Amino acid sequence: MRTQLPLLLVAVAFPAASIAQGIFNGPHKEPLTSASYGQAGYADIKNLQDLANEYFNTICRQNGRDNGCYKYVDIQGQQDHNWPQRKVEVMDVAQLKYDVKQKITRPSLVLSQDYCNSLSKDGSFNFEKSTTTSTTCTWSVTEGLSYQNSVSVKVSIPELAETSFSESITLSMSSTQSQSTTHTDNWQISTTVPVPSQTYVNATYTVIESDFDTAWTADVTIRGCANVWFNDKIDGHWEWWHGVTMVYANVPGFSCYSQGNDPCTDQYCTYQAKGTYYGIGGAAAHLDTDHKPCIKDAEASFLE
Repeated sequence: MRTQLPLLLVAVAFPAASIAQGIFNGPHKEPLTSASYGQAGYADIKNLQDLANEYFNTICRQNGRDNGCYKYVDIQGQQDHNWPQRKVEVMDVAQLKYDVKQKITRPSLVLSQDYCNSLSKDGSFNFEKSTTTSTTCTWSVTEGLSYQNSVSVKVSIPELAETSFSESITLSMSSTQSQSTTHTDNWQISTTVPVPSQTYVNATYTVIESDFDTAWTADVTIRGCANVWFNDKIDGHWEWWHGVTMVYANVPGFSCYSQGNDPCTDQYCTYQAKGTYYGIGGAAAHLDTDHKPCIKDAEASFLE
């Protein structure tokens, strides 16, 4: 008695160069919409595996079957070991952009000293001080993407006011939990301040920090195929392969495109992650002097 081999074994006969010929991607009986993905489609953190499950649950229902009418839905290339290159991959996290909502300028440090020159000749004094300031910078994700352990990108404190910063964090796009780093500045002044005769001088060294309340966006690009094995054949096949442009195109936040004919290696989707940043974006310091007549006997001159 001859038995029909599953498509999994048939696909092995196709060389990698003609990989698309070994893929069956059965059609939808009805168009999919964002509602087809249920709560997974509207979650703040979109889980690629959950979305793929809901996608094939819809195909199950369209063919008169219950949700979960499959043995597995695999997007990590763990089931069909003949085609590991077909798995869904995060190709890039790029185009991190900040949109400033509010700039808050505040003095973070004030150093001052008073001097009175009660002599009849001009003089000067040395103003030398140093100190350290620190501030917390916080990122949060409001709309992100979860796949395997995490989707993440290294980010530095944004240069929003022509100031460079060295601190950075690895920002996870897979959690709404905020992430922070501390920026530290060492401030030092050493200068000579002239003091006219019979003059009281107040020298003030002020550090002005600019905090920014911003919204950010970043593009997460994926490619690959979701592999499903149905419990019973649908359209004559147990095993289907659907590219990311089929699986995720109708999920809110995704935009998809094709750069060739192979559904697993030539199709891409980009998801725009979103979040907020609050923290320093710039800092500057300046020295000011205030002069007024020096009252004798009120304070002895340091020049005497």
